[in-house]
Amino acid sequence: MVEDDDNVLASSIHSDKVNVSSKVTNISKVEIDKRINNVTIEEQGKYNGGSNSSTYLTMYGDHKVPSSLAALPNWLQEYIAWNQNERATKDPKDLKYIVMKCTKSQTRCGGFSDRLRPLPFYLLLAQKTNRILCIYWDRPIRLEHYLQVPKNGLNWACPSDFEGDTGSRDVNAKFLIQMDEKVKKYALQLVSRIKSSKQTYIALDTSQSTDQINCMNNIFNAYSYQDRMPKVSKWMHINMMEHIFRIMFKPIPTIARNINVTMTKLGLVEGNYTSIHLRSIQHQD
Repeated sequence: MVEDDDNVLASSIHSDKVNVSSKVTNISKVEIDKRINNVTIEEQGKYNGGSNSSTYLTMYGDHKVPSSLAALPNWLQEYIAWNQNERATKDPKDLKYIVMKCTKSQTRCGGFSDRLRPLPFYLLLAQKTNRILCIYWDRPIRLEHYLQVPKNGLNWACPSDFEGDTGSRDVNAKFLIQMDEKVKKYALQLVSRIKSSKQTYIALDTSQSTDQINCMNNIFNAYSYQDRMPKVSKWMHINMMEHIFRIMFKPIPTIARNINVTMTKLGLVEGNYTSIHLRSIQHQD
């Protein structure tokens, strides 16, 4: 089930004393940082005498990049190196981009997990078309407000002058819906069309259905395993997703401190606890 509730993404920035509205308006980064810091200071005062909690996380951060990078297929390691060199040596205006976006004009994006599930396919498409992958969300807030790129990781930021709703051309990819004898032909046609385009920013027009995302990720897997290929089904992420995530994302310092404060508060030790994710149906009038 695709969860299309933007408040899932926004809820972490609100104090328990604040009612989350059904519609999230534009919130400045300064205000978001202020809210997060207020919660952090309050929690730290309760559980560690008000001292600054560490931003170091054993499970995410700069130190996790080398091992996660080594766990990725060769083609992806080579793309990451190429991507880093392109960004370091060229003007952003001279580059071409594949944009993974969620904007206010789109009718459906899904929750955080659903939005990132097709990320492996976008990486493959960026590699096949010699384009830079960038992620642009403004619904409900920018991804940069709570995640950042780790040192020596894959930079996913779009140029500052990119405008999500009007800045890219959408290319139809809805035909990538099931793994059959035609899917390779369709995928190659998509690659050819994007490679021949002079458009700076290309985004994909997809259905965001579970079947389509699974098809896209199975194409990624087909290029990524030398022997037996694992199959993606239902609402699964690919097996490599933990490593892809760690080379692209780490929490901003304030959120990292909040994680450490919460683990201290609950007496949690990494790898020695079980978590349960509960969901409920949201009824709308």
